[in-house]
Amino acid sequence: MEQEVGKICLVEVPIEKTFLFQDQITIDKNLTTLREGLSYRLAQSFMHPQQKLFIVCPPSYALKELDTKINNKTLFDGKGYIKAVPKADYPSLVGQQSGMRSAIIQQNGKRYRLKGCGNGNDGFTLRKFEGDIENAFEIRGCCFDHTVKRELFMNRKIEQILKKYNIETGNISIGYWQYGDIESINQNLEKNLQNQIPLVPKYCGIYETIGDFRLGTHLLQGLRLIVNSNIADWCVDDIRRLVTVQSRIVENRKSLNGNPWDLNNTQYRERPEGTILQEDDYQNNRVFDWEKEKDNINIIENLIGNSMLQNISILYQRIGYEVGKIKRIFIDNDISWGYFRDHSKFYYHSNAHLDNFVIIQNGSNVLAPVDFDLAFCKEEFINIDIDFDAQSANSSEFSENKNYGKFDLEQWLFYQDQERIGLELAIGGMDMILASHMFIEKQKTDVEEFFEILLRDQMRIGYLEGMQLKEDSSLFYQRMDKIQDIIKEALNLTQQIVS
Repeated sequence: MEQEVGKICLVEVPIEKTFLFQDQITIDKNLTTLREGLSYRLAQSFMHPQQKLFIVCPPSYALKELDTKINNKTLFDGKGYIKAVPKADYPSLVGQQSGMRSAIIQQNGKRYRLKGCGNGNDGFTLRKFEGDIENAFEIRGCCFDHTVKRELFMNRKIEQILKKYNIETGNISIGYWQYGDIESINQNLEKNLQNQIPLVPKYCGIYETIGDFRLGTHLLQGLRLIVNSNIADWCVDDIRRLVTVQSRIVENRKSLNGNPWDLNNTQYRERPEGTILQEDDYQNNRVFDWEKEKDNINIIENLIGNSMLQNISILYQRIGYEVGKIKRIFIDNDISWGYFRDHSKFYYHSNAHLDNFVIIQNGSNVLAPVDFDLAFCKEEFINIDIDFDAQSANSSEFSENKNYGKFDLEQWLFYQDQERIGLELAIGGMDMILASHMFIEKQKTDVEEFFEILLRDQMRIGYLEGMQLKEDSSLFYQRMDKIQDIIKEALNLTQQIVS
């Protein structure tokens, strides 16, 4: 199924350099590179001496490409593109909108993701930074030298690891370009492109892609619509009959404030206070209480009289299984998807969320992970946190903490465990709160809400199973044809939503 909506025009723009991806990328363990190139702040001031420009920076050393002098003009014939509203006679092509800063185009029968081709139709703009530091801004709409190389490198690395498990990534690394003089084309456009902070080099990554139907935005929303149409005449007693354990009856699981998607519902386990994750905790399954969780719910068996809902329950469990398996493979290979403190004392960035899985149609798997521009490995991990307590006392200056620029095992393990917990919370339904603006607006009945909770429980059972690299115990492969039909119907219902 092709996604026909969210189309957008991309106009040709001058490019400074284009590169095909080279595997010749190494870790540059030079702290000067980190401080001058990848630190939290840019050395130069702009607009006003008190204002700061933040560029996102994962807690790792820089990546150094050995072959950066090669300028490959054959990549899209040396043409670059940016999203804009062109005049009728200006060179352009039609692409598919993908989020705010990306688009998908077709060339020679293949689909390519252009990641960093402008913020909507506006070009490269500044946005006030949503963090603890005042007068800070971030650039929107482009990649940077370190992020574009990182994603190409990490995408290839993860692709090679996942192949051993017959899992594919949603994007394949191809190359990147560096934008040239964007202002020179403004006179030819109906709407001027902004290029705020023109001295900062701006890049666009290029990937061959399987598409842009996302797990959270498209598949899960579509499944909700199908489910709700099948339980329109249900009552709460019908829900109760699906649950065999009294403590799991959903109307008894609301939190004190009445929120059914409370942390209490997912019952995830943090480390006991005062302890940290040990390096072999996952390998020895000390993180999970699998048998207890498995006994809590089994709505698949209790839906035996309704093949549609039973197959959807099997699909939910399979989704959780694939998410958990992929995350466990990352853990075992010392890979972080991109969880770290992002210029803030309290806010943590994480790429481990449900919309960073794209949907594979008619495959043996359902999901393919994407978005590794901020992923990093244990071998290159270092602590780059600001000493926020010292900084708050003197807001005009930054202070690094005592472990700045050093490998920090305790912080690495903490980040890994928090990334796992965050993904488990999303599986359990926390994404319905945090990304509520992305979901179709509709007042849910109690029955619809309760059934969604049970399906999320089923997904979490699969997640815990996959996290332990167990064999999939569901009926997914036995029901493959019917389940694929359900996936197509769900995506058809939500294809108009731009991820």
